[in-house]
Amino acid sequence: MRLGSAGIALLALFLALLPVREADAHGSLISSEPADGLLLDAAPGEIVLTFDEATELTALRLTAPDGSYRDAAAASDRLVSHRVTLPRATLQGTHVLSWRAVSEDGHPIGGAVVFSVGRVSAEPGIEAATPRPVAWALWLARLAVATGTAFGVGSAAFLLLAGGGRWPGNLRPIVAGALTAGTAGAVASIGLQGLDLAGAGLDRLGDPAIWSAGLWRTPQGTTAALSAIAFIAAGLSAARRAKPFALIALGLSGVAFAASGHAALASPRWLMQPAVFLHAIAMTLWLGALLPLAALARESGDALDAPLRRFSELIPYGLAILLGSGLALALVQLGSVPALWQSAYGQVFLLKLALLAAVLALALVNRLLTSPARTGDPAARRRLVASITAETVLAFGALGAVGLWRFTVPARALPPPMPDAMLSLTEGAFSARIRVRPPRAGKLQLFVEEVREGTTRLVPKELILTVEKPSFGLGPFRKTVARNDARTFAALDMFLPMDGIWVVMLDLLIDEYRQVSLRDMLTLNAA
Repeated sequence: MRLGSAGIALLALFLALLPVREADAHGSLISSEPADGLLLDAAPGEIVLTFDEATELTALRLTAPDGSYRDAAAASDRLVSHRVTLPRATLQGTHVLSWRAVSEDGHPIGGAVVFSVGRVSAEPGIEAATPRPVAWALWLARLAVATGTAFGVGSAAFLLLAGGGRWPGNLRPIVAGALTAGTAGAVASIGLQGLDLAGAGLDRLGDPAIWSAGLWRTPQGTTAALSAIAFIAAGLSAARRAKPFALIALGLSGVAFAASGHAALASPRWLMQPAVFLHAIAMTLWLGALLPLAALARESGDALDAPLRRFSELIPYGLAILLGSGLALALVQLGSVPALWQSAYGQVFLLKLALLAAVLALALVNRLLTSPARTGDPAARRRLVASITAETVLAFGALGAVGLWRFTVPARALPPPMPDAMLSLTEGAFSARIRVRPPRAGKLQLFVEEVREGTTRLVPKELILTVEKPSFGLGPFRKTVARNDARTFAALDMFLPMDGIWVVMLDLLIDEYRQVSLRDMLTLNAA
């Protein structure tokens, strides 16, 4: 009892030491000065970037119209508004300032501000997202950490706290392998996080500055360090059969998950951080019991009886904590039911939910097999091993799905969707309907939904769409509308660099002798 009380006090102390920071949003750029998409007479010497929360700029790059680029200095201050001195721009045309920043939840965000000097030209291609090889490596590192937590820390804690401390069969090297993989993943994630902050590729992984940034400039550095210490403590608990080390490893694993991430640093922090901690602890103990139970079921005798009985008695409470904390996290992170299928975050949640539902179904099967297996029925034990093995495979898939959240934005932090703009272009008996998505400056799509002569639907021989802003000398931007089939038209991708009113014209070639021009006004919101 005294050991349990000490463990609870230790975990409470760890929770108290967590950083007292809140993040109401994922972090996003809300304005720039000069504004995104603006046409300027001369190149600006500086630009002001304003975010919806305090952020730290980690990389800045100015790309010229000819595709050449120069890096700008990024101050290490965490501010809402950043005043950035730009490299001197000498070419006329469209320039792109791409930026990387780290928001309060520790996840890098990126974007770009477009401005034109003298005239508008083709926009240089800039990728603001995490480089794909770095993203894959980050996902693998997170999966390794989750594996070390569930099947390393969890298995060691279950055996020492509920399994009597006896290591069955070849389980010890499996747990050691999980802990080794977790430690390697935690260490690697520090360097990979630094690459993500800088928007750099894997070729810079040997740069000490990258590792320093990954460790000290985001909460994920704290998570990685705590996870690595937890894996070491779990290894010591296995080697010495020491329950205090198992408790420390379990507590540190929960604190590591609660120290960073979308959910842990969301508001209200008093609810979210404990919910993440409890969710991680319950998940670790549940999944950590699978490998030991399967190993014990393979052995003869009554070695399985006591651990299986304790697991059966305690798992309903663990699942109640798991589901309760998971529900609280989902309600805050998703914000609404439609976000389940309308956001990438919600889709990952549904995937995780489906995999865990399958694990729970197998757990119910295991519960039906518990009594015969405890009586020593060999066939029942074989079925129990097969069921637990399938449960472990599904759980591993769920851990992989959780790693995908690293690359999504919580639905609560997404801006409300902007309704499409509908244009009705007319000239005499001819009319057309065009949908614009989204109706704001920057990259957008135009869909010609239908063309009519009176009440009759037309399929012209040729369609040419033109967009211009004569008052600012922008355009005309002209594109031919291709057909999907005999009755529908393909979407057009366009880049319109400024908000306000644009003139949209649609030239119809009805046949060899008739050509009609339709027009309407399109109002774009600021980017």
